[in-house]
Amino acid sequence: DKPGRPIIQPYPRELEEWIVLPKSGRRVIIRPVLAEDEPAHRAFHELQSPESIRYRFFQYRKHFSREDVAQMVQIDYDREMVFIANAPREDGEGEETLGTVRTWTDADNLQCEFAVMVHDKMKGEGLGVALMQKMIDYCRARGTVEMVGNVLPDNRPMLQLAEHLGFEIKFNTEEEVMDLRLVLNEPEKDWQRERLGKSAH
Repeated sequence: DKPGRPIIQPYPRELEEWIVLPKSGRRVIIRPVLAEDEPAHRAFHELQSPESIRYRFFQYRKHFSREDVAQMVQIDYDREMVFIANAPREDGEGEETLGTVRTWTDADNLQCEFAVMVHDKMKGEGLGVALMQKMIDYCRARGTVEMVGNVLPDNRPMLQLAEHLGFEIKFNTEEEVMDLRLVLNEPEKDWQRERLGKSAH
């Protein structure tokens, strides 16, 4: 008998990619998150400005518990993905996390929902674009049909980034957020078109 498919997919090392940031010249690795990234991931969130936290979580949070962060880094690579941007710390003491992008994908691989966050000191380095493009390419290659997300109306940098990446942007009057939608692959089946048609209204 062939062994069954593992419940948790193994770490996809082939998705690791090194980039050089244009302004600072820092070498950054963009890679899938690992459970052992939890301390750096917690430090990354706790160093952000109140505004950046509000833009990401839609409310301000000063403290992130170990349990909160464990849920962010212990993932099933089959149903969700987190890419982090890590670089050697400038003081030489290990690595630091400079940005992160996450998607959750539905069971039918029809829609994935994204959230992205970049360290305040990295603004203007193009790291948000690099992280988002990495995730878009990954989800497109997996056959996911659409990428969606919600953004607060005053989050102008994210709205500009979404527009640059080709997202359709609409104001959701019920929830008072901006709905973002990007077609990754054309739906081929009737049920896909029907489901997507309903979710668009």
